[in-house]
Parts: sequence; structure tokens; C-alpha cells
Amino acid sequence: MGQPEIEGIMTCLSCHDGYVARGGMMTGQSYEQAKGLLPANLYGPRPIPTLLGNDGTTQGNYKNDHPVGQNATLGAVGVSSHWTVTINGTTGAATWAINTTADTATSSYSNFVSNYGAPLFFGRTPPVLPTGFASGPPTNAYLVCTTCHTPHTMYTSSASSSNKIAGLTSGTFPTYFFIAAPYNPGSLPNGGDGTKASSATQFCRQCHFSGAGGANESAGIMNVLTAF
Repeated sequence: MGQPEIEGIMTCLSCHDGYVARGGMMTGQSYEQAKGLLPANLYGPRPIPTLLGNDGTTQGNYKNDHPVGQNATLGAVGVSSHWTVTINGTTGAATWAINTTADTATSSYSNFVSNYGAPLFFGRTPPVLPTGFASGPPTNAYLVCTTCHTPHTMYTSSASSSNKIAGLTSGTFPTYFFIAAPYNPGSLPNGGDGTKASSATQFCRQCHFSGAGGANESAGIMNVLTAF
């Protein structure tokens, strides 16, 4: 296990495993749900669990949680070809960019980034690059908990010049569950009208771009914007 997994997985599970830090604030139910802050009529009466290894199923069951770690790669979901990473040989800093060889300015993934953004890649904590990565498509880059979640921003996500949201360089957008990007499951009441996609769905499509449940753009539908 490497340092990113200790910092980005094990540190999180020291509270969220459901064995050590139970009680107090770690009650096993989403804070937003417990405080009545979620959009109405979306999740039903059952608690949204926060103790991953003790969530009401078999104790120690992590199989119903999103995978993280070195097997949860961008290559596994087929999105790595849309990206390229350049490593600065002096500082070791990684620069993420749309792979223009695979994606022209008007292609499917670029259109998705225009309609939603790519905050998991341009924002605070991109997927972790494997040790010894030089430059190129990040096939083996993998997720840790803090790729998607931040313990510091509970309910808003901000755009910037380096992390545009729907093409905007400023502004704040609603989010839930400490997700480090726009994620609002209540953004489309009554299912919407087909002209926009929920930011909660769009968030997942940054990685799950194609296939079942994938982005509209991957199916050639380029004009569906995002409801935030």
C-alpha cells in the first residue's frame, strides 16, 4: 500500500469503517439527511449509510461500495484515452489535459466537459497516477476516497479559470455528501424535460462516460446541458 492510499483511503476509513469511530457525529446516517437538508422525496425513509463496513448489511461488507485503490483505474472504465498527462521533469508536477489526438474541440468528451466540466481532473485531487508514470494517457491512474470527496466543503463547489464548470470561470454550485464537484440530485424535479441532465448524473459521467448510463455526448447527443 502506497502513501496515496494511506492518505486517501485508510485515513477516511479510520472513521468511516464503522468499527472505531462510532457514536458522536459518526452515527451511520448522512448528515444532510439527518438534518433534513436533502431535496424532498428523493431517498425515502431509510438512513443513507456513512459507515461503509457496518452499513446494515453483513459486517465488513465493502462490496456494495464504490471501488477505490489500484484496481479502480481510469482504464477499467474506458475513459483514460480521453485524457493525457504531462509530467514536469523538474518539479514532477502533473498537468491533466484533454487528449486532442482522440478528442477534437467538437468531439464527444470535449462537449461533455463544455456542458458540465471535469472537476475531478482539473480540480483539487485528480485520480492518483501510478508510481513511475512519465507522460501520456493515464490508463492506470486510480481512485481514492478523496478523488471524489472532500472533508472541507460540504455543500458548494466553485468554478475557476483552471476548473471551469459548464464553461464558467467563476460561481458556486450546490453539492451534497461532501462531493468535490457539482452534485445536486434535486436539480431536476419531476424528471426534467429532456433538455438537461442532473449534475448528480453528470458527475459520475466524468469517468463513466460511455456504456450503460453513460453521457449523452457518448451517444452523439451534444445539446443536453446540465441542471445544477
